[in-house]
Amino acid sequence: KENDYLSGAIFVQQNVSFQDRYIVTAGVRNDILDLSETDKLTNSTDSDTFSEFSVRGALTYIVNDSVSSYVSMVESVQPPSVGTQPERGRQYELGAKYSPADFNAIFSAAVYQLTKGNSSIAVVQGDGSITRETLSESQVYGFDFEARAELTDNLSLTGAYSFMQTEVIEGTVRGTSVKGNELATAPHHTASLWGYYSLPNYGASLGLGTRS
Repeated sequence: KENDYLSGAIFVQQNVSFQDRYIVTAGVRNDILDLSETDKLTNSTDSDTFSEFSVRGALTYIVNDSVSSYVSMVESVQPPSVGTQPERGRQYELGAKYSPADFNAIFSAAVYQLTKGNSSIAVVQGDGSITRETLSESQVYGFDFEARAELTDNLSLTGAYSFMQTEVIEGTVRGTSVKGNELATAPHHTASLWGYYSLPNYGASLGLGTRS
């Protein structure tokens, strides 16, 4: 089978600040999806059209010139396949950012909870074939930390660490409930470290890093 989709979106967002301390962000988005699926064996084509709305909002509090904190909620929509509902997500996040006054660096940390509905996963069937099955609801929660710093005029470093825990809230695989199971393809821990060195006389830069 061959799948094609055409998508378009309309997005409106507004930022409002007041009392020199607070920033309110609100937005709404409409995704329009035209899908088609062609069976090469029978030369038949099925199609479907979706129009999905999603919203987002955030409140940022500026503690001082170096520290700010925020809370946010974001909804998302992913294109489905013909005959299935779009994958929808909703993420809540609470975080903070710190930028030292006497050092060119920024540190950020956040905790989040992400809930997905109608998410599609690849499943190996008993005959060895691989098909996609839909989980009614799954949840991810975790912690992210990132640091960026310019050590010299030419050398900068970026490091990040993430912890993630997953759980199936409602769903079946091959007709058996997998409620309470983890998502097999989601790692618990990820980390990365990257360095960049600018070559001022050549207008170029070199980068070297690792990720695990």
